Parts: sequence; structure tokens; C-alpha cells
Amino acid sequence: MLNRTPLNKKTDRRHEILRQSQNPIRKKIFFSILIISLIIVSLIIGFFYYQNYVGPSKSLAVRIGDVEYSRGDLVNLLQAKQKQIEMLGGNFKTGKEVFEALNTVVEAEIIIKIAPEYEITATNEEIDNNIRKIFSPPGLENPTDSSQLEREFQERYNSFLNEIQLSEGEFRNEIKKNILREKFRKYISETIPKTYDQVRLHRIALANTDEIEIIKGKYYNLVNNSIDPEILRAAFKGIVREFSKSNAENLRKGGDLGWIPKGIYNIYDPTIFALEVGKLSPEIPNYDNDQQIYIFMVSEKQSDKELEPEDFEIIKNNALQDFLNEERKNHDIYAVLDNKIYQWIIDELNLTKKVTPTPDP
Repeated sequence: MLNRTPLNKKTDRRHEILRQSQNPIRKKIFFSILIISLIIVSLIIGFFYYQNYVGPSKSLAVRIGDVEYSRGDLVNLLQAKQKQIEMLGGNFKTGKEVFEALNTVVEAEIIIKIAPEYEITATNEEIDNNIRKIFSPPGLENPTDSSQLEREFQERYNSFLNEIQLSEGEFRNEIKKNILREKFRKYISETIPKTYDQVRLHRIALANTDEIEIIKGKYYNLVNNSIDPEILRAAFKGIVREFSKSNAENLRKGGDLGWIPKGIYNIYDPTIFALEVGKLSPEIPNYDNDQQIYIFMVSEKQSDKELEPEDFEIIKNNALQDFLNEERKNHDIYAVLDNKIYQWIIDELNLTKKVTPTPDP
């Protein structure tokens, strides 16, 4: 026969288990373990969240002297710039803007630090006018109802501030930096001459695998030792139309880049301005496309030729950049943008708003 446990013994065992479970000390131990476990789990989750979300945003990205910017600060500035560009109908090129963000921040702080030495300032009135120029509704330059204009301006401005993570004071400070930079650019441009030695420049883009010597030979055959600018241009146009890998606009112009002063194609200047009229340059890498090379030709030269307005603007920008590059040496600067930081900023921008990627060259 099978052994059976008497019913009263089973009942006694259940009572014992129930009694032990109701023991105050055991309950305290149980709840203590439970609470400690929950705290440990919460700490692990909190640590993970901080490491992946909070920590990076607070990490130092830029320091200029005693002024510091975190990664989160850079994201906020980029969001404000993105919104402003899109409001004005422009295209925010994410990759390009992220790469330029650190440099822009550094240069802006340098200008703020040295502006008093040059007696360059940005008044509140100038900041107000700049903001109104950005946010005043289009098509209302001469409104009949000034109150309507003010309402629409306030709506656009407040909507913008609500969408970005900058206070009005922080945004005004960014506008101030833009004004100071433009004033420095104007100040430096006063030393730039209005006339430059210039060349009439022509360029052909070829693939690395092209028969370069055959193409050069065809050009020299067409030129036939002439140095007449019209013959040189016609010969160069011929090889451009037949062989060039340039864009449609360059093909249409036959590779003619027009009159060019020094400073427009900085990296190629030593080659360009050493060329004799009608001679082809050696093959030079296209630094924007490693599958291509450039060949240049100068059809004319002229001393003290007046600058075109667009060339003058480029030279002013280059002069300001040269000035700031030299001024960097006088400041304690920390700025790092490696692949990890770059991708984190891109991800943060994508979390807040869809952005337009930079097209491949």
C-alpha cells in the first residue's frame, strides 16, 4: 500500500509556511532585498541613459579661453541655423554645416574677444534691425497697416524661438556675432586693393585614365604656335567639347573661367600664375574628385585690372579667413570633431527634425 500523509499533517505544514511568511523579520529582509534590487536595476538603467543620452550632450566640444561649448550647445546652434536657413528658402546641408560648426564657433568667440581692440561693436538697435530683416513677413516692405506687420513679425519670431532650444537672449547673441563678423570683414576689406594682376583662365577636367598626351597634342596642333587669344580660346574650347568631364555649364563655356585674380583658386595659384600665355599646365589633381585631373591654360594677362564685384567678395572672405587663422595662435583653443562626435550630432539633428543630407560631390 502507498503511504499517505495524514490530512492534519498537511494542514499543519501549510500553517507553518503561512506563519513563517508572516514573520516580521523575514518580511523586512524580503522587502529590503526587493528594494535593493530595484535600486540596482534603476542605477543600471540610469547609467546607461546618462552614458548614451545625457552624458554626450554635456561633453566638452569647444573651448576658447574661458568660454566652453558642449556637444548639446552645438546641436542647439545648428538647429537654430537650420530653421533660419529653411525659413529663408535655403537648403540646410547637414554634413557641411556640422563640419563647419566648430570652426564657426571658434572664430565667433575670437572676434568677440578682440573686437574692443578695433573699436568694433554691435548695438542693440543693429541687432533688432537684423532680426526684423529676417523675420518680417515677405511682401510687406511698405505696409499700410503697421500693427498687422508687427503682429506677423511677432508670430514668426516667437514661432521660431519655440522651435529651437535657444532663449531670445542666446539667439540675439548669435545675431550679434554675425554682425561683428561682417564688420570685421568690412574693416579688413579696406586694405584690399581694387585692382589686381589677372589672367584669362581656361580649365579642362579629364579622367585619370584619359590619353593626356594625345589631348595636349591635339590642342597644340589647333593652336599652331599662335598666341592670339581668340585662337587659343577656340583651340581650348575644341578639346573641352570633345574630351572634358566637366559639368554642362563648363562645357557650354568651353572651359573659359573668365578673368581671374590671385586668391580665387588659392590652391592652384602657383601653377596658374606661372603659366606662359597659350601653354598648357601639367596635370593637377582635382581635389574635389580623386578620379579627375585638371589642365589649365591662360589666354591673356593684364596688370592692375579692376576686380569684378563677385571676385572682390571672395577676396574679402579669404582675407578675413587669413586674419582669423593668424589670430588663432594668440588664443587657447580646444576643438575636436572626430567620427564619433560627428555621428552623434547628426543623430541628434535627425531626432529633432528631418534634415537634408549633403549630396555627394
